[in-house]
Amino acid sequence: MINKNWLFVITLGSVFSTIISCKNDIDIYAEYKETAVIYGMIDPNSSTQLIKINKAYQVKGNALGTAKIKDSSIYKSTEIEVYFQKFEKNNLLKTYPFTIDNSIIKEDGVFYTDGNPIYSFDTKKELATDINYDYKIFFKHKRNDGSVYEASSKCKLFSCSSNDFIYPSQRFNYPGHEIPGHKLMEDNSDKYNSSLAVKFTSVEFGKRYTCHLRLFYREETNGNTLKKFIDYPIGIKIMNYTTSGQAVEFLFNAEAFYNYVGQKISKVTPEDKIRRRADSLQYRVTVIDDNINTFITANNLASGISQEKPVFTNITNGLGFFGCRSTGILVIKPDATKITIFSNSVPYTQNSKITINTAGMNQASNDELAKGKFCKQLNFAYYEWRGTDQNLGGLKEFFPIY
Repeated sequence: MINKNWLFVITLGSVFSTIISCKNDIDIYAEYKETAVIYGMIDPNSSTQLIKINKAYQVKGNALGTAKIKDSSIYKSTEIEVYFQKFEKNNLLKTYPFTIDNSIIKEDGVFYTDGNPIYSFDTKKELATDINYDYKIFFKHKRNDGSVYEASSKCKLFSCSSNDFIYPSQRFNYPGHEIPGHKLMEDNSDKYNSSLAVKFTSVEFGKRYTCHLRLFYREETNGNTLKKFIDYPIGIKIMNYTTSGQAVEFLFNAEAFYNYVGQKISKVTPEDKIRRRADSLQYRVTVIDDNINTFITANNLASGISQEKPVFTNITNGLGFFGCRSTGILVIKPDATKITIFSNSVPYTQNSKITINTAGMNQASNDELAKGKFCKQLNFAYYEWRGTDQNLGGLKEFFPIY
């Protein structure tokens, strides 16, 4: 970590030295103080909790070079203790031991990357969201000189689910409003629905609500199929109060959704031999607590080696944040979720039948994904009836490009 104030004084000193010949030196470099940097977002719906713990460092010389040294930012596992604990009115109920997870690969950059230790706690989805419970992260470093450094934080938990959605619901099957809402208007003009809404019920201790629409799709290349998804960001709502029972509403329009999909998924040419099929849609509302929201807002998620000391932290004797995050997920599917179609790529046989998921879209919506002005170069499948006899026609699958 670079001390910006120290660098600033050096710069001014070099300017003054060109004006006057002065030998007086001022050293304002502060004495090093150990500081743990802890980041943790606890999700009660997950069976495993991951906590990232590093140490801040301070150097007079080459800060960029020091960042590449492992001991500058990573604690030795033999010198530390980390506990995730459950309390009820200050009475310790349970301690979850940690294991070190090195499976998450850190991208190459300024800091040391040959190993990225994450502290993992197996909670088996048994974390209770009762208001009387507190959850604490406790960190202890045993120094070589026999002294001990400690840092800690605590939070309360909440949990979100599909039951927290007010609209749409799991019984969503109204043809005029199916997601993403492209529909034929009463005057027979084909228009985008500009008044789509998502309504969610607030949860106790939830502060910031972020809504996405996730489109799952399958991508086939030379006979090999990969399952993929894309998240369309609908919006963010920050509540004035962290109480439950409030209506959190997000508004968006279908045209923006298709435009986003058309920009984020790669375009296809006949030479690519890529075919895509829409699979399913999800609404996802992710909620974080007041502490994490304040950290994000106050620090603007600044990054890089020259990052200043965070304006806000809820880590006692350290830096970072520790709080709760939970995601409510609603799968959008009409009543008739699956239909059987007949591929136009081979003559009809029993084996050529394909079962597809209608992705919660009406036919106009799926056609827009396949043939609309924003997405027609993505080569999504569309479906048309060709005759009534299965050997001659039926509902068949087509692709815009090949």
